[in-house]
Amino acid sequence: MVFLRMLERGIAYRKRSRVNWCPKCQTVLANEQVVNGCCWRHEDTLVEPKDIEQWFLRITKYADELLETLHQLEGGWPERVLTMQRNWIGKSRGTRIRFAVDGLKGASIEVFTTRVDTIYGASALILAPEHPLLSTLVAGVAGQAEIEEKVQRLRRRLTRAADIATAEKEGFFVGRYAINPFNGEKIPIWVGILS
Repeated sequence: MVFLRMLERGIAYRKRSRVNWCPKCQTVLANEQVVNGCCWRHEDTLVEPKDIEQWFLRITKYADELLETLHQLEGGWPERVLTMQRNWIGKSRGTRIRFAVDGLKGASIEVFTTRVDTIYGASALILAPEHPLLSTLVAGVAGQAEIEEKVQRLRRRLTRAADIATAEKEGFFVGRYAINPFNGEKIPIWVGILS
């Protein structure tokens, strides 16, 4: 009954999303259940990224309330868990900025920042390996096949949420530049992940 009410009000909805899939368990795993790229139950089974349709709840409508009441858990919950919850709720105030892509007419990359004053000093744009514009960016650049191979390798890499703070960064230049809208300077576009 509660779920049906959430569905009627648009709080529950379906969409495709990338998940960690264990082919042996035939189930989705949370990031914390992926250990060294393998299922936590089957240390010899590599976890695969998989796109599936699934149910979501629009908790973003309640982000302010969730963040305001999180302090009630202080003292009873570990601080690292509270930090993970704040990050998971993901409420940030900031602005979106579009960087034109040099040499690709009409192409641009939108970024979100909580510190617009730092855009003047931007030294690179770093995209996730699954960014939808990536194949367009690497098309026709020198070393395209090698870049595409590197992108595929990065897409196969998985990072546990618990390791993000101490993870090494890995990435490479894609052969294109973005134009900083505030000062007109060209900055390199990279693909990167936490490894």
